[in-house]
Amino acid sequence: MITTIVSLRAKGLGWTKLNLFVHTIMAASLINLFGVPALLGSITLLFTDKYLGTNFYNPALGGDPLLYQHLLWFYSHPVVYIMILPAFGVFSEVISTMSRKPIFGYISMVFAIYAIAVVGFFTWVHHMFVSGVPDWARVIFSYTTLFVAVPTGIKIFNWVATLHKGAIRFNSPMLFTLGGILMFLIGGLTGIPNAMVSVDLGISDSLFVVGHFHYVLGMALTFGAFSGMYYWYPKIIGKMYSEGLAKLSFWLMLIGANIFYFAQIYMGMVYGMPRRYADYPPIPEWVTLMQIQTIGSIILGIGILLSFINWIKSLWGPKAPDNPWGSPSLEWTMTDTPVGPQNFKKYPVEVPEDWHPYAYRKAYHPHI
Repeated sequence: MITTIVSLRAKGLGWTKLNLFVHTIMAASLINLFGVPALLGSITLLFTDKYLGTNFYNPALGGDPLLYQHLLWFYSHPVVYIMILPAFGVFSEVISTMSRKPIFGYISMVFAIYAIAVVGFFTWVHHMFVSGVPDWARVIFSYTTLFVAVPTGIKIFNWVATLHKGAIRFNSPMLFTLGGILMFLIGGLTGIPNAMVSVDLGISDSLFVVGHFHYVLGMALTFGAFSGMYYWYPKIIGKMYSEGLAKLSFWLMLIGANIFYFAQIYMGMVYGMPRRYADYPPIPEWVTLMQIQTIGSIILGIGILLSFINWIKSLWGPKAPDNPWGSPSLEWTMTDTPVGPQNFKKYPVEVPEDWHPYAYRKAYHPHI
């Protein structure tokens, strides 16, 4: 991915003309490049401890079990950005296209994407606040974790500013994008207490953390994936799907997910229910809230199932036009629908000097 983006861009396609989705793939790939070696190292040392008699992690023989956590989390916190950054890219594509407006603050969005990727490598100890790390480390990593909110806030502000006075179309890709941003906002706001040592010591390993995690990666990521699927489905398959079924799927997923995961947040914060337990005592409040979660999960599951039915059923749906959304982006304007074996209609691919993937101008769209 990195090599392709760096060396195989179309002529005239500079770094400030790349789709934000491409920038997010680039950032996620860079995180993988620098993060996976730490994961490999942690697993290699674990393997040698278990099978070759080394003592990297065994405290009885001079090892340090915290070393495993440090190596694991050095990769395993940035990995959440590997997953969510491409979803941010989808949100940017869909919001611009369905609002008929250029992305507000494009350059600041690019910097925010790479800032998230960089800062993500300096936050891993917030997973270890209850693991015996020194107080000075807790303080430093509390600040670095809170700092991630700055580039994230820039992105959300820019998305909202892009929507302002836009000719918004509330079709299924747009609904899933707006739902994904809402879920991420709730997940992000519940992440702020986790970054504060004084709060985290009380809610660590409770269902609050499970609810927070699933708002961010369970549903913001899922909504981003579903938005991207509905957005690019015509280009990939060459058919149009049922918009009514897609919207029904969205509303069921949104309602079900919030019933499901907000109940978890409430249980962890108010009633202190721990996570990772296979069973629990019949405390009345726990039983009631678990039943509510079950109802939410069923609604959510039905919503997800409807989208899969929609995608399968639409394989025999009406033929999609080449550019159903009227986007100026290259995958819509310079490829067939569905995309042919060689991707672009003609080679070499070259873009005009004044071209931009978010330039909604009459020069590129006479029908506007």
